[in-house]
Amino acid sequence: MPDKFSIAAQSEVLAESGETSSPRAAATVAMVKVERNSVDSRVGNIAESIKKGLRAELDEKSQSEIAQLANLLPHLRAPHNEKYVSLAEIAVAAIITDKPNLILAREIREELNRRLRQPLLTTLIKGALRQPVS
Repeated sequence: MPDKFSIAAQSEVLAESGETSSPRAAATVAMVKVERNSVDSRVGNIAESIKKGLRAELDEKSQSEIAQLANLLPHLRAPHNEKYVSLAEIAVAAIITDKPNLILAREIREELNRRLRQPLLTTLIKGALRQPVS
């Protein structure tokens, strides 16, 4: 069985070409929609966990980590970023406990930040390399 990332890539190609008439194309599109709904649901659950975990006694460092993680949530919905949802779940869980583990949360958040922003840089570099030299 193909992995979910190759399925997502296939779906993007099929969607761009408008090809959804074959059974394989329709199945691929359906599988990607299910995966996308699952990712959206999990990201929504992370946001709900943050809301439920907010309490008046959260120290400033915990509040800062929660804010920075919350700002990364929209990036998790982007194609090919679904593999990072579990890391965000762990980071939020580490903060909203009675005894927050800020080191764990910060290390995960910093890695998420790096990985979620890296594709943009890669895309820009690849685009620049494809430009004809005059």
